[in-house]
Amino acid sequence: VIQASNLERHAGDYAFGKATASDLRNAIKAAQEAGELSTRTHKVNRGVETRGFTTRAAIVTERRMLATEAKGRGQAEPVFDRMTAARRVGAAQITAKRQGHTWTSGQTDATIGLLTARDKVVGVQGYAGTAKTTTVLATYAREAERYGLAVTALAPTASAATVLGEALGLRGDTVARHLLAPEAHMSDKETVWIVDEASMLSAHDMARLLASAD
Repeated sequence: VIQASNLERHAGDYAFGKATASDLRNAIKAAQEAGELSTRTHKVNRGVETRGFTTRAAIVTERRMLATEAKGRGQAEPVFDRMTAARRVGAAQITAKRQGHTWTSGQTDATIGLLTARDKVVGVQGYAGTAKTTTVLATYAREAERYGLAVTALAPTASAATVLGEALGLRGDTVARHLLAPEAHMSDKETVWIVDEASMLSAHDMARLLASAD
């Protein structure tokens, strides 16, 4: 969603000396009437809501992503049943405790959720610095490989891909590079793609990634 004031400001910069403020307002109104722009609420700092817009293309992209996710619900074979998953996570927690690290309940629930998931697309949401990569994703990747799955580590940036790869003991790659040649990551095994820092991806790239996985 684009904040209305930002749209007007960027349009003004682009059309500097060629269009008046009234011209810009009329153009935005015409785009709304044509269905190219749709009014949306835009949240800024601390949840304050202002007027915003989204585009027809953005809506199409998001609907395509949601359709792919919905189609994959209940279509995956879980790595473990819940009891086995809890046991494996418990073993990981004991190892972490010996190294001076303690798991949170959120990390435990997220890891068990991944290991028992029956959906083809699964999201893990957590605040920055909550050790999602080194606990949740690392444990899931290790158990998935033991189960016989091939694991691919992806992230939006090279630095994030390196961090993910080191945490998982794999070669991390950027999503952009992966999308150039997804067939290079094909395997005879069932495969899982782990995407860290997924919220940094553009909707366009996420849609392409989901379509490629599908």
